[in-house]
Amino acid sequence: MGLTEFPVFQLQAMFYVTTVMIIYLIWYWPFEDNFYTMIEVMNEVTALFMLYFMLAFFDWNPSAELRYTYGWFFIAICMLNLIVHLYFLLRNLWNL
Repeated sequence: MGLTEFPVFQLQAMFYVTTVMIIYLIWYWPFEDNFYTMIEVMNEVTALFMLYFMLAFFDWNPSAELRYTYGWFFIAICMLNLIVHLYFLLRNLWNL
């Protein structure tokens, strides 16, 4: 059965895992280079923001216009994270 019938509990579990991962990364700094730890923290914070926006897509939000707007914010956050990653990838590739 699992949690397929209860998407709210899936989101709660993801909130928990993401928050624990942020705490772990900030507490232990597991990578040798601090830059990579900060990138991972940024990824987890981005995932947390995206999870918050996913709450707007449940049935308790009856406004289709609001869901549409939140969908664009969701895409914007995802694209911002992607742009940051591409910037650092290209910077390291071309040694700028």
